[in-house]
Amino acid sequence: MKVGDLVRVCYRETKNDRGQWGEPYHGIVFETPDGGELCTWKMWCIERGKEHVLMPGRDQIEVMNEK
Repeated sequence: MKVGDLVRVCYRETKNDRGQWGEPYHGIVFETPDGGELCTWKMWCIERGKEHVLMPGRDQIEVMNEK
């Protein structure tokens, strides 16, 4: 993932013990850890109109623009 990538993200539902995946969200990556010591993975969410923090080791992330 890099800044400017269009991604689809599913977050693990924590309401149940089965760990099911929630509905997908789409967004544009605007921050990566390469940006500096205080930076993390972030995207601007199209559906919600706000930023989301991404956790590549936990979230299900698909880069859409590299297909």
